[in-house]
Amino acid sequence: MNKIRSYQNYLLKRRKNQYKAAQILVIKPTLLYICMTKHSDKSAFKMNDILPQLEQLIDQLIGKNEQLEQQIVQLKEQNGKLVDENETLQLELLEREEKQKETSTTLSSLLDKLQSAHQAS
Repeated sequence: MNKIRSYQNYLLKRRKNQYKAAQILVIKPTLLYICMTKHSDKSAFKMNDILPQLEQLIDQLIGKNEQLEQQIVQLKEQNGKLVDENETLQLELLEREEKQKETSTTLSSLLDKLQSAHQAS
């Protein structure tokens, strides 16, 4: 009976130790998952080995985040310039349409005068 309890305790300790190691999986660039894995004594990951990997991944994510933030600032500036350019072009178009209407009106009035002068002679 003593041997059975010793064996049961051994099995309990072994089960607890099987899940002590963690493997880092990066599924998406923004998500970090730590999955508990079974291991043999030879392939056990120690927390001291995992922490530098986590730090490196976090540094990479922070760097990527800074890069994306700079890109956002540049795109906002570019968008602002394009909006200004668009407004300028729309104003120029309205001015041209007005000039075209004025020219059309002037030509119509000259044509009417010419027709009146032609009919009078």
